[in-house]
Parts: sequence; structure tokens; C-alpha cells
Amino acid sequence: MHGILAAFNEYRSRKDGADVAFKMGAKAKKGGTLGQAPIGYLNVLLQTDDGRKIRTVEIDPERGPLVEQAWKLYATGDYSLVEIERTMADRGLRTRRTPKRAPKIVTSKEWARFFRNNYYIGIVTYKGEEEIPGRHMPLVDDETFNRVQRVLDEHGVAGERRRVLHHYLKGSLFCGQCRMDKRVRRMIMQRSAGRHGGEYLYFFCIGNQKNAGCHSPYMNVDRVDDAVVEYYKTIAFSPEFITAMHTSLDAMLAEGEAAQRLYRKQLQDQLKDLDVKETNLIGLAEDGAMPKAKIRTRLTEIAREREKLEAELGKVQLDLSEGAAFLTTCLELLRDPYRLYRGASDKVRRRLNQAIFKRLYVFEDENTGQERIMGHELQPALAELKAIEAGQAALRRGEDEATAMAVAEGVLRQHLPETTFATRLGGERMKLVTALACAVYSGRVSSNGLMVRHQGLEPRTR
Repeated sequence: MHGILAAFNEYRSRKDGADVAFKMGAKAKKGGTLGQAPIGYLNVLLQTDDGRKIRTVEIDPERGPLVEQAWKLYATGDYSLVEIERTMADRGLRTRRTPKRAPKIVTSKEWARFFRNNYYIGIVTYKGEEEIPGRHMPLVDDETFNRVQRVLDEHGVAGERRRVLHHYLKGSLFCGQCRMDKRVRRMIMQRSAGRHGGEYLYFFCIGNQKNAGCHSPYMNVDRVDDAVVEYYKTIAFSPEFITAMHTSLDAMLAEGEAAQRLYRKQLQDQLKDLDVKETNLIGLAEDGAMPKAKIRTRLTEIAREREKLEAELGKVQLDLSEGAAFLTTCLELLRDPYRLYRGASDKVRRRLNQAIFKRLYVFEDENTGQERIMGHELQPALAELKAIEAGQAALRRGEDEATAMAVAEGVLRQHLPETTFATRLGGERMKLVTALACAVYSGRVSSNGLMVRHQGLEPRTR
């Protein structure tokens, strides 16, 4: 009896769990909110005229406006998560009281989670993947939400943790002394008061603070800033390379779009052939000249083939300008980066540093006592363009392709950390970089004519 009861209880438990999961899924797919709504909203229970009870979500009249203010403040890019925590606490924002917990301030970690939650723009996420328009009112608009995502990404790219001291170089500077010892350590900031008043900002290695063996000196922020500005002179693309790349991109766009049009026409022709076959089979069925079972089988095969062709047709992209625009932006960014960076605002300088560099290594020269940038690591896309430029220059000097590949590989190793080079750029990738350098040098995008092949489909028959 105990065994029978245990089995029955297990069965009921599983059945009830499946029933609850089904009902929750049905509710989510209708835009309902599962569980407790995030701060800024209230779970409410409404009663209709006929006595039915409806659970829904409404904007919290007390906390909703404050949460909306937090989104708009962070969207400006002038606040860190810690500052949002402090600002909203000063304005009186607290979490809701529960039977077990008293109201408390919203921490920076909680704000980081809230700012990634698309529930605030009216979206319900089911099982972490499926996004469904919710029945609740959005608290922020799409533009604010997207701006906040960009600010979060910018702060995350640099990897710094902002506290009180703000500077656009934070997160981009690393210790040059530690780099010579094959270590990677970030430079952090400190404010010091002068003897006669005034404040001074310094960058110093985090290994110096933790007594971890680094003895690099403290470096004045203004002198480091000047060194970074000067260093931007060293990363410009040559005018010849930019001109050659623009020519190659124009040719690539023309050739690529022609190939895509030809492939599109081929797929459309195959769909027409399927329509003819389907019409012929229907005619055979009406005449009774072929068994109906066989006709049904052939019609099913045609339907499957049509579905594949239509899916492939949907993937054909006639406009390749988006990728070309990205490359063009990279080229123009480094046409005259010194002039661009020198005249930019602090916010734009921060974005330029993050878009171009993964790391800048700063070092104080013992002989001159001047701060200078002793090296860098570029973002991978720009590093590859630098390698293509170097390969093209080698070919222009009369070197062969093997030498051009070696030159391009050396440039990549110079601009990327060894781990990134090993994982991202193998032998095939180096061959591609060299091929692109040859194409840019020769002015040809491809050595072959337009070729369009069938992808997983039977050859066409007439």
C-alpha cells in the first residue's frame, strides 16, 4: 500500500507540475506577467462586475516615475551605476515592503539587471528566449532603452568600475612596465591634495597598490593624456591604402550584387519549374493515369523542395552596402585620427579609444621622465585592416606573396595579444588576409568570374 501511494503521489505531482507549466506558458504567450513584476510596477488583483478576479500589472504610481527618471539619467552616459544607486536613494526610491523584508535602496547590481530587462519597454520574455508583446504598459520608450544598452556596453567594453573619479582614459590604460614583465595590469586613478591647496590626478598600476611587484611611478593624468594624443599620429592608414580600399570596395559591391542577382534569378526559375511539375501531377491525377498514392508522395516532395527554395531565396541579400559601410567607417576613422581625437570632446574620446584600442600601454621614460605610450592592442577588425595595409605595401615594394603574408602576420602579432591571434587567426585566416592584400594591390576583387552553384538541390532539368 505504501508503494502504491508513493507511486500515485509521484504521478499526481508530475501531472500537477505539467499542468502549472502549461498554464504559465499559455499566460506568457498571451503577454501576461509571470511572477513578481520588477520595481516600477505593481501586481494587482482586479474584480469584475460579475465577480471574477483578474490578476494584472500596473505602473506603480509611487516608484514608477522614479524608475523612469533613473533610465533617463543613465541614458545620458554621465552617470555610473553606483551614481544611479546613490542619486535614486537620495530621491527616496526604495523597494516594496514584503511580509519578510523591509524596504531598502536599489543597489547598483540590481540597476544593472533592471537596465537590461526589456520588460520596461512592454516585452515579456518566456523561458529566457521567446519575446512576446506584454499586456502591461511600457515604462520607457524604445529610444531610451536602446541608449541605455549602448551606455551599458560602453562601460562594459572598457571594463572599468567607476566610483568617484571620472576620466575618459579609465579602462583603456594598462601598465607598460608590467607588459615588459609579461603581465597585464590595469592603470587606476588617484586624487592627491597639494601642499598649498589644489588637487592632482594620477594614474598608477594596480600592481603597485597591491604590492604585487610593480614599481612603476605615479603618472600625471594631463601628461598621460598628452601622450595618448600624440600616439594617435602613429595609427593612421596611408592615403594610398584608403584610396585602394575604396576602389576595391566599390568593385566588390558591384560584383557581389551581380552574383546575388544571378543566384536570385536561378532560385526563382527553380520555383517556376516546381510549379510546372505540380500542375502536371495534378493533371495526371485528374486523368487517372498515375496512382494517387504516388502522386501524393511526389506532391509532398515538391512542397518540401519549394519550402527549401523559398527559405534560400529569403536569405539572398542584394544590398551589401552595410558591410562596406562598416569598413569605410573604419578607414575614415584612421585617415587622420590625430586631428579627430585632438578636437573631440571627452565623451567622444572615450568612444574612440574603445572603438580602436583594446589596450594602451603607458610607460614613463627613465631618461626623459616623460610619459609615453609604448604599445597597444587594436580591436581585431582594425588589426586585420592594418595587416592588409602592410601586406599591400610589401607587394607594392615588389615582394612576393609569401613575404607579404609574413609581413601581415607580423603586423597582426604586433597589434593583437597572442591569445587572440592564436584563437582568431589561424593559417586559413592569414591566407584570407593575404588574398585581400593582393586584391587591394592588384585592384581586382576576385580572380574568378561570377559563379553561382546549387546549394543542396538537384540539378535543374528541362
